Amino acid sequence: MPFDVYAYGMVAPSTLLLLEGAFPAPNAYAEVDRTLFNIAGEAVAGAWVLARLGYSVRIAGRWLADSPTSDELVACLLKGGIDCGRLSKRPGYHPTEELVISDGYTRTIFGSYVKILFRETQWDPPSEDDIRAARLVLLDPFLHAESEQSAELCNRHEVPYVSIDVSPKSVIARNAAALIVSEEHLLRDFPDRATWPEVFEEYAALCPGLVAFTFGADDLWYALPGAGRRERQLLSPFRVDVKDTTGAGDSFRAAVAFGMLEGYDWKRCLRVACGLAGMVCERFPGVLECPTRAELDAFLNTRG
Repeated sequence: MPFDVYAYGMVAPSTLLLLEGAFPAPNAYAEVDRTLFNIAGEAVAGAWVLARLGYSVRIAGRWLADSPTSDELVACLLKGGIDCGRLSKRPGYHPTEELVISDGYTRTIFGSYVKILFRETQWDPPSEDDIRAARLVLLDPFLHAESEQSAELCNRHEVPYVSIDVSPKSVIARNAAALIVSEEHLLRDFPDRATWPEVFEEYAALCPGLVAFTFGADDLWYALPGAGRRERQLLSPFRVDVKDTTGAGDSFRAAVAFGMLEGYDWKRCLRVACGLAGMVCERFPGVLECPTRAELDAFLNTRG
C-alpha cells in the first residue's frame, strides 16, 4: 500500500497515571485519578498524530515483545490506520514497558531505555525501499548507526526528514529539513542555561534546515533554513489549560512535518505545531486524543 510518512525509531506500550494532586514527596501518598493505556516512543507518537491528521504512515524501528501489551499496542496502531507491517515481535524479548505519572503540570517517566539504547542492538535496520517511497520521514536519532543510515538514505533519495534532540555535529542534524531540540535535551547535554544562546548559534551555523528550541510554555527559539549565521527569532506558544504534557514535544515535531506535507511556509509550520502541541496538553492521554485536522483548524482559527 502507498503511504506518505515513514516513521523510524522508538516504539513501546505505556501506562499513564493521572494524579488528583501534585506529585508526592518521598514516602508520601498520592491519589490516582485515572489509569490508562498509552503509546510511547517518539516515532510512534509522531506516527499517531500524523495518522489522525489524515496522512498514511508506515512505522518501523524498535522490536516489540511477543506479549499482550505489545499486542494491545499493535492493535491500537492498526485501528488508527498505521501500517505496522515492518514492526518485529521477538519471542522471549522483554523490552521496556513505560510508566508515566502525571500531575497535570509535570510528568515523570519510568522505563529501561538505557538498557535498550546502550547495549546490544534491539531494532530493525531502516528500509531503503520505504524511505524512497515516502514523501517525508520522521527520524528518531536514538538507534545509533541505523538512525544515521536512515539519514543517509533520505539524502540519497532526496526525501526530507524531521528529527529531534541530536548533536549539531551529527550527520542527522546537518542534513535534516527540520530539527527540533527540546529543553530536556538541552538540560542533559548543556546543563548551564547561560550557554544556551551560544548553543543555539552553533546549531544554526551547522544545521542549514529549520532549527527550533522548545521550552514548554515559554517562547521557543527558531532559525529559518539557510546557510551561515542566522538570526534567532522567538515565537510564543498558545496559552492552554494543561492536563498532561506527555507527548507534547513528539506532537510538536509531527505537526511541523504536517505543515511541510501541506506546503506551509516555515513560520506557519511552527504556529501549527504550537497549536497542536497545546491541544495535546489539554487532553488526557494527550497523544491518543490528539486533534483531527478539523479540530486543529478550529483551534487555530479561534486564536487569530
